[in-house]
Amino acid sequence: MAATAAAATTAPQPSAEESRLAQMFAQDRPSIDAAVKSYISLVCAKMLTATPSDEAAAAEAAGMDASSSSSSTATNDPMPGAPSDTLIGIVPTRPLVPTTGGMSTQQQVLGVGRVILKAVNSFKFPIHHTVATELIKKPGISDQKKKLLLETQVVSQLWNGLVDSKQKPSRFLGRRALQHAWKDMEVSIPSDNGGPADVQQKQAQWLEEFGRLLFVDSATVGDVDDDSALLWDADGGQNELAKRRQRRQTGAAGNQDDGGGGGGSSSSNDHQIVPAS
Repeated sequence: MAATAAAATTAPQPSAEESRLAQMFAQDRPSIDAAVKSYISLVCAKMLTATPSDEAAAAEAAGMDASSSSSSTATNDPMPGAPSDTLIGIVPTRPLVPTTGGMSTQQQVLGVGRVILKAVNSFKFPIHHTVATELIKKPGISDQKKKLLLETQVVSQLWNGLVDSKQKPSRFLGRRALQHAWKDMEVSIPSDNGGPADVQQKQAQWLEEFGRLLFVDSATVGDVDDDSALLWDADGGQNELAKRRQRRQTGAAGNQDDGGGGGGSSSSNDHQIVPAS
């Protein structure tokens, strides 16, 4: 008992900045769970509304036969396992028809979601990330690097603590924490999942896109559709949807005069993390 009390007394207490960062990570919303569900809905909605020319272009870019990726028909049966999320209004309410191998598009995308969440909830930060204090003290390290090292230390302690206590980080942490973890996580579509090669290729592309959207800085996107906002904005993407409606209305009015229009998501992805303010 005395030894335990002594250990508790001598254990380093978190600094004020560490406590602030821990609270920031814990309160970051939406959660990873919610963002993955939103991404599933987003991909399904895009596939449902894609035109034949869209599908052909996507298939050509992926090196696939356009007919193998087509999902142009739907039935009236309820969608099994439809995700509940913040994108009501653009989420398809009908199931997407089975494609190659008998897997519907929704089943394929749900498979990607399961891969992401399994990787998230089984991941643990390397031990050296949890004790970055000594690195921070080294001379020559920039203030920005020090802030990032401290952030990594705090989030890794929170993340590993959740895993050790049999809790799921995806339920309690959000985008900021996942940005720190993503580069060290091994997230890939398993080659032995039984799906056809073209399905696995599409799933790999969706997985890559999720990772890209994770690091999009909405402040630099400009006046185009920002899918990352639909996943990660605290308002569930409502402001982004309102902007899209306004752009569509403005574009429709402009098309009457000059026949112009168009636009789409555009943003770079270098997987860089900027220290939190």
